[in-house]
Amino acid sequence: MEVSSYYDRGRISNIVWTITDKYGYEVDFSLIEQDYFSYELIYNATIIGSVYNILDYKMIADFIKSIKEQINKAKEILTLFFMCIEETCINKNIEFIKNIENIRYENYKYNIKILSETGKKDKLYNMLRLAYWHNNTDKIMIFPHNIIHIIRSIGEFKTVDNTIDFIEKFKK
Repeated sequence: MEVSSYYDRGRISNIVWTITDKYGYEVDFSLIEQDYFSYELIYNATIIGSVYNILDYKMIADFIKSIKEQINKAKEILTLFFMCIEETCINKNIEFIKNIENIRYENYKYNIKILSETGKKDKLYNMLRLAYWHNNTDKIMIFPHNIIHIIRSIGEFKTVDNTIDFIEKFKK
């Protein structure tokens, strides 16, 4: 997602500042601009704000950079990483962000529809994303057993509450 307009940057910054309850600092847009989350602007901003609020954003961004350098073409690993980020951060902020569950659900529903219509369900990257979205919309998951196991194991990240533990758990 390109975040080039002044309006979008301001909107994202305001959402991040509101979630963290700290205002005026420079927000890093790199995770949104890389399009790791594949959601619309408001939900992307909510995830980024939640990362700032729950984990050490800079440490996460540095870890992502090191992953990309090591596994340049493994899009699936980065996808799983950001699913884990979403599980850790968004779920901890649900009680503070009233409408986040509805926003998340609508994003999942929309992405399931688009990806299902394009017929690209056979690629591992897309299969992981579809399975994750199905799992979080309480839809029946009809995927290979190993995919279901991976997606369900992402739920273990809901209990992680610091960056070091998050990175160590992900490395396993």
